[in-house]
Formats: sequence, C-alpha cells, structure tokens
Amino acid sequence: MAVVDDSGKVGTRAHVGVDTFGFAQLLEPLAQAGDGPIPVEVENDCGRRRPRCA
Repeated sequence: MAVVDDSGKVGTRAHVGVDTFGFAQLLEPLAQAGDGPIPVEVENDCGRRRPRCA
C-alpha cells in the first residue's frame, strides 16, 4: 500500500498481508493521513485494482 499526498508524492509505502496483522498495518497510515474520506485503491493478490473510499 502507499499513502500519496494531494500533489501525488508518495509519503508511505508498505506491503501488507491479507490477514488481520496486514489489516492492522493498513489502518495506522490511513489514520495518520487525516480526517474525512480518504481515496484509496485496493489491489488484491491477482493485481486487480478497485477504487474505494476509506
């Protein structure tokens, strides 16, 4: 996963697992990214991406 600012600069990048530990790893950078809706893109094990809002 990567956290990207409004200008497109990558601030945080990490690989997260598909288990509860990976989910916990994902929540911390999203919480630090700010309040309100955060646009995200989800990529599964097959590489498919889907836009989401966290």
